[in-house]
Amino acid sequence: MDNFRLNENENIIEIKNLVKSFGSVKAVNDLSFCVKKGELFAFLGENGAGKSTTISVMCGQLSKDSGTIIIDNKNLIRPANYPKDVPGNGYGVFNCKNKKIAVISLL
Repeated sequence: MDNFRLNENENIIEIKNLVKSFGSVKAVNDLSFCVKKGELFAFLGENGAGKSTTISVMCGQLSKDSGTIIIDNKNLIRPANYPKDVPGNGYGVFNCKNKKIAVISLL
């Protein structure tokens, strides 16, 4: 175990200027954040704040309008033949009692 060390300075998730709209409604508007390896994070906010939409875009369930999503050094671009070619085995979304929960295991 002594040889196993996390690089705390390395981002495991990088979101830059993410935008996702549904018609004229902007569900996510210019969102940017980073999560470093070994950190835990959560989305908190009111209904309609874009939490579930952001997670769905991060996991490839929805396409983004613009912005950059990098997870485990892979630039997530939702391919036309989703879900087969979504990069990054080990992350996804499941619903639990009408709540959307992201499971991201990248270590």
